[in-house]
Amino acid sequence: PRTLTMEEKALFGGIAPNKDLQEKIAEVLDRASLVPNENNIIISGEKETGTMETAENIVKYLTQSNRGFSGKSKVYSSADFTGKDIFAIISEMSNGVIIIDDAGNMSADLCNKLI
Repeated sequence: PRTLTMEEKALFGGIAPNKDLQEKIAEVLDRASLVPNENNIIISGEKETGTMETAENIVKYLTQSNRGFSGKSKVYSSADFTGKDIFAIISEMSNGVIIIDDAGNMSADLCNKLI
């Protein structure tokens, strides 16, 4: 297992203060894929714990490290999906990142459609 590079530590060091967590984050970054349904990243956390900052830093990392990444990212709330064509939203963000704030409020049906 590898630890984070200096550049990665600048982005993720705040949530990975020890070697074990750095190795886990490095593994996630190494395995991240823009291929639908393959090694996508799901981040979950309570409000005010750095979860959104971590998600935004992953977008920065992907922008720097993955030529196939479009750089598109958009933050949605779970309510933004109500009554909408979920697949159209996903298609619109092809090779990009969808960040869902308050994802804990999503219905089981919506979660299944997104997965």
